[in-house]
Amino acid sequence: MQSLNLVRHQIANYFPTQVPNLPSAAISTLSGETSAASISIAASRDGGLSFTKGVATTDSVSLEAQVQIDEQHVGQPGGIYVLIGLEGQGLHQLNKLGELEEWDNTVEGLIAFSDNRSLRRLEHLTILNGFRFGQAFSNQKLAVYVAYWAENSGELVYTRDPYLLSIE
Repeated sequence: MQSLNLVRHQIANYFPTQVPNLPSAAISTLSGETSAASISIAASRDGGLSFTKGVATTDSVSLEAQVQIDEQHVGQPGGIYVLIGLEGQGLHQLNKLGELEEWDNTVEGLIAFSDNRSLRRLEHLTILNGFRFGQAFSNQKLAVYVAYWAENSGELVYTRDPYLLSIE
């Protein structure tokens, strides 16, 4: 009872914060078929309370993605993929340790960001967490693609255009 009395004022003063939904990106599939999947990517400077398309080199940046898997692919073995690079300078991929790896620009050369496992209805990815770009990235744009592959159907679902983050 004493513990409740200690926190009751904190609880009474609590106002939940409304966090905006991540913006959805246009998607494509390797087969050309339509898909009910959706992929959202966004950057934040304030811990996800708001999203932005531009950051300063001194900002602490988080970059997150949500992948809503097409119902026909839920439960299938598969993987999630992240391609990242500076606009106009080629793309690298993030492996499951979050390390950059060369990408040979082929589907066969993709390395999963997550272990190959059963795909869940909603996959949440933290691509960057509290990252500071530094002056070397000034006046650049970071390009990010996210995709998933469903093994049984052989389908690759990916963002058609990159998410572009301006670094000032």
